[in-house]
Amino acid sequence: VAISVLPILHDRTLRPGALEPFAVEGDGRYDFGTPNQEYFDRVGRFTELAFEHDLHPLLVLLWCNYVPGTWGAELTPWGVMPTEGRRQYWDAVLKACGGRQPIFALSGDDRFDSPAANDAYREMMLWVSSDAPDCLITAHSAPTAKLPDDFADSPDFDFFVYQSGHDIDAQERCYELAALYRQRAIMKPVINLE
Repeated sequence: VAISVLPILHDRTLRPGALEPFAVEGDGRYDFGTPNQEYFDRVGRFTELAFEHDLHPLLVLLWCNYVPGTWGAELTPWGVMPTEGRRQYWDAVLKACGGRQPIFALSGDDRFDSPAANDAYREMMLWVSSDAPDCLITAHSAPTAKLPDDFADSPDFDFFVYQSGHDIDAQERCYELAALYRQRAIMKPVINLE
């Protein structure tokens, strides 16, 4: 089960009283330096429930709107997490998982065409592989993405996932994208998330 840990800001219904992952400033923006413990406690409980029901959660850490230079960040520029906030965020996620071993997706729906975003994902991969070495690592990519070679070939990057898309007129992506990943020099399992 693929789950974005954080709200997908460009595709979200706001509900009164909804829990936010971070403190909210007067202008409605997140204070990324102040994780909301109640929110991350809920992340932990939902992760625990998934395992109790024999589901293995794939937790998407940084949907593309939280990193700079992506199409998602263009839609919600106020939602880009500053570099110094990412470590606190990762620490909150790690604590919430409480020793359980979800799969971690570094990215959500990214094209990997932003050097700054790719640097954020590299940083996250380093932290995940160091702090949660028994957890599998992957990246959720957009249908048109080209995963950087250093990600794809990293020994810390365990398998490829892709989304074939939401377009009925592009059904060929289901097998064409899988074939692209299977042609890589370093072979790893490939899963279509959609």
